[in-house]
Amino acid sequence: MFKNQLGNDFLYLLSEKKSVRWNQLFHYVESLNIKENYLNSKSRSSYLYSFIRNLSSLGYLDMGEDDEGNTIVKIAPPMLVELPFIRPTFLLTGARSPELLRIIKSNSRIKVKRIMNKYLPDKIIVRPENIKILEAWLEETTFQGNQLSSYIKIYKNPVAWSILEFSGNLTLYEDSLNSHWFSGNKLHIQKVFDISDLKFKTFNTQQSSKYNDVSLVKISHYESFYKYYLFNFINEDQVKVNLDWGRFLIAKKVNTSVLEYNSRTFELISFLRLPLILEKGLTLLSSTPPRELKSFLEKQQGKNQSIRGEVFVFKNIPHKIATLIADKLGQELKEIYSEAV
Repeated sequence: MFKNQLGNDFLYLLSEKKSVRWNQLFHYVESLNIKENYLNSKSRSSYLYSFIRNLSSLGYLDMGEDDEGNTIVKIAPPMLVELPFIRPTFLLTGARSPELLRIIKSNSRIKVKRIMNKYLPDKIIVRPENIKILEAWLEETTFQGNQLSSYIKIYKNPVAWSILEFSGNLTLYEDSLNSHWFSGNKLHIQKVFDISDLKFKTFNTQQSSKYNDVSLVKISHYESFYKYYLFNFINEDQVKVNLDWGRFLIAKKVNTSVLEYNSRTFELISFLRLPLILEKGLTLLSSTPPRELKSFLEKQQGKNQSIRGEVFVFKNIPHKIATLIADKLGQELKEIYSEAV
């Protein structure tokens, strides 16, 4: 079986279901009769999260919460997203069905690229001679009794620019938390984020005395899913936060640099996972989710310095965009000129 069959089948299934709760995802993935080893491993939760995260970065789905506070995954509407550096080229994202795929493949200017890692679905690339030809084809083609143009929207200007330009920043996110701080709720803290190692470490109550300021903490919620809080160990003030923004808040607080830009290969390198909205904008520049490396060997002046934790590498990122991301996250961008990571 092709690895990407899981991605295709999961996308078809979610397109029918419209939305699924996070704690139901394992059931639906296993219902696809996938017999891979990772489904039985202790790390399957993190692997599934990475898989869902990549699908979200590519615009296939969105992650959010329902009225009861449960994390849900929702299918995104189908659309053709222009890739700004390979014009005129469009990526099909969002809801997908075998019938829709069959109709789209019938057009001679459609390319299906097999993704042989990360279990992602087939990448559908549309390369018209010009956008008017693409619009005409959508107008004359029918799907489920309607014009395809009424089902699939074209974004004539790259949505990556809009996402990156108009998305929020770390300062605005921090300001949005001000009215939500509260105290008195005893948290069952499992781990605390250690900025020196850029990872969460197991916490026990005897360690609380070494934390004299606000920390990012992790608590268990619904088995293997977690929620995160900024927590003051002195007065027990706390506020629920998004994990990605929370880590960058801590990095800014202690003036730790976690972003690098490779000017030779046009790659943005982050030692923390970016907030999803920014990750989505960067992903839709090249239609490729960030490359995830488990470890990264820093090289400076020909000497191996140290090995850091996870690293996320984004391709085809102009220097101007890399600087914009750094500014939004309160980071000083470190420039490097090495070969590809």
